[in-house]
Amino acid sequence: MLDLNKLKNHSIIICPANIKEALVAIKSKDYIVKDFKFITKQELQKNTYFSYDVKSIHYIHKKYNYNYDLAEEILDNLHNIKAINKKTEQLVSIYEDLKANKLIKFNEYYKYLFKNKTVYIYGYDKIDQELQALLSNSEVSYTYLEENITDVFTHSYYTFNTIEEEVSNLASKICSLVNNGTSLNNIYI
Repeated sequence: MLDLNKLKNHSIIICPANIKEALVAIKSKDYIVKDFKFITKQELQKNTYFSYDVKSIHYIHKKYNYNYDLAEEILDNLHNIKAINKKTEQLVSIYEDLKANKLIKFNEYYKYLFKNKTVYIYGYDKIDQELQALLSNSEVSYTYLEENITDVFTHSYYTFNTIEEEVSNLASKICSLVNNGTSLNNIYI
């Protein structure tokens, strides 16, 4: 896991929600007094573009006759949409309609959060174009943090001279697992 003591104070760490929870737990457990703000990609997206609530979903449902799941999916995909064909023209008109009726909320001050801060990305791939687009829209410079490889589990492997030795070894391993209380449903080959 990431060593938070090596990072600059007053930094922002962009990471997935599960890693965010683990890092917050490590920070409190190890009594790290540095100030960090943890942000997920979804939070970054919501604050960079716009956010919505159930009123927005209900509005699309009623006005455009979409079911709730589809209305929510449309709202999730209205970012940076351009009118290229009839379908995208309709999405742009939905976006403009929601904007005119003030059913989507913009956070104009969010970009100031990154001012004079060091931004780290941890747990996302360097090829994540959506994340890179979000950060370039906010004009943020950032650094990717690498995974600590020493904690990675290594698999052991066995070699056998004959197929009979391999099958015999496999059968003895399965027997020992069953004798120790492992269900056959939980044993995979």
